[in-house]
Parts: sequence; C-alpha cells; structure tokens
Amino acid sequence: MEALIKIYYNNIFAYIVRRIGKYEIAEDLTQETFLRLVKGITTYKPIGKFSNFIFTIAVNVCNDYYRKNNMLLIDGDIDLLINNNTTDDAIGKWENTTDIKNVIDLLPGMQKEALILRYFHDMKIKDIAQVTNASVPTVKSRLNQGLNKLRKLLGSDDI
Repeated sequence: MEALIKIYYNNIFAYIVRRIGKYEIAEDLTQETFLRLVKGITTYKPIGKFSNFIFTIAVNVCNDYYRKNNMLLIDGDIDLLINNNTTDDAIGKWENTTDIKNVIDLLPGMQKEALILRYFHDMKIKDIAQVTNASVPTVKSRLNQGLNKLRKLLGSDDI
C-alpha cells in the first residue's frame, strides 16, 4: 500500500485540488480516496490501467463531496453567469489574469472533471470515459462544451 501511495498520492491530490479548489478539503478527500482504495482493492480486476481504477475512486469521492454539500453547478448556472451583467467585472478580471484554473471552477461538474483529467492529467479520452463511467462520445462532448464555455467566459478563441 505504501508503494501505491508513493506512486499515486501527488497525482490524485493534484486532481482533487483542481476539482475542489481548497487544499484542506483536498487533503481530506485524498485520504478518503486511499481509504476507499484499501477497502475496495479486492474489486480491482487487472484488465485496465490501475491509474484508471484509482482515478475512478477519486472522481467518486469528489462527486460524493459535492452531492453531500449540495454544491453541483448545472449548465443553466453558467449561462446565467455569462449573460448576467453583474459578472462583467469578474469576466474582465479573468481576461486580464487569464487564470483558466479559476474559470474552470465555474464549469458544471462533468465538464470540469473531463477538462481536468484531459488537460491537467494528460489522460486519453478513452481512459476518461472509463474513469467517469461514460461513453467516448459523451466525454468528447463534455470536453467540447467545456472548452466552448471557457472561450465564452474568457472572451477568447485561443483556448
């Protein structure tokens, strides 16, 4: 178990920090991920990558956290943010700092999750599909929609 923690801890922690946005909570959720790994290691079937197995656990831990705390953003929330005049200053700030990580936090959970796994953890689309229990076309759609929303929020075609 110690070897698994050495290999995967930093990568899982980085994913959870990007997904949740708070270090203290990410530390707890990373620990929860490894506790669930210990409890569920007997269910692992060596037919796929082990990294996909542990990322699946991390995705589920994050989803459980959001569900437990009623923190899910839905697609309509993004549209409201984009079309709401009171957010013009905030969008201007994002354009000036081009802090894409902060803007990604505004995306709906499934799009945010797909973007983080693809662009921050360099996962292939088929691996993201396996980790998130979605089809390849669904993952492609989430990535495309997420990138389009980022472009809107940042007012940029460079993404």
